[in-house]
Amino acid sequence: MIACRFLFLSAVLLLPGCYIEGSSCSGPFCVSVATEVGSQSCGIGCDQRFQCPDADVVRVLSTDAINQARQSVSTQSITQSSCGLQRNLSTVVWNEILFAAADRHARDMASNNFVDPIGSDGLSVADRVSGLDSSLTNASQLVAGGFSDPQALINAWLRLTEECSLLRNESVSQFAMACRYDENSDFGTYWSLVLADQQ
Repeated sequence: MIACRFLFLSAVLLLPGCYIEGSSCSGPFCVSVATEVGSQSCGIGCDQRFQCPDADVVRVLSTDAINQARQSVSTQSITQSSCGLQRNLSTVVWNEILFAAADRHARDMASNNFVDPIGSDGLSVADRVSGLDSSLTNASQLVAGGFSDPQALINAWLRLTEECSLLRNESVSQFAMACRYDENSDFGTYWSLVLADQQ
């Protein structure tokens, strides 16, 4: 079992936990959001013996969770956040090209033990997506470490304003989510979710 890592949450509180980060790009301009999340959001405490769910399970659960968040403004997870809840949004569909981009980055994070939307090669999500399919635009990404399943992670993102806004971005129609595991890493599981629009 990997030793528990402590993350700074406030001026007076240190708790074991997980880490999530997001980025959004429009043309050459990108914003990045980093948030440290206590262990209750992870659902795992400091025990990192779990591994990633099967890729098909990730696809089904993430599709359901994200589309529920985009359709239901009364979702309990969202009510704690102030992201755009004015109206229901169109559903997003799974995209295998985005999965290739998400999986490549999740593997990079797990292998190199980091959580960041910028890869160890210096590439952003826009670089990874445009390199695979130039018809995919408005790419954005959320990444995380230390979560046990996609539903728990998406619920954690929905409680945070910036991350929730990326999940409820009305300018995207496609998405994919990937998880990679490394037993020698700080967080065990490394997650990458990529959203984009298809021209």
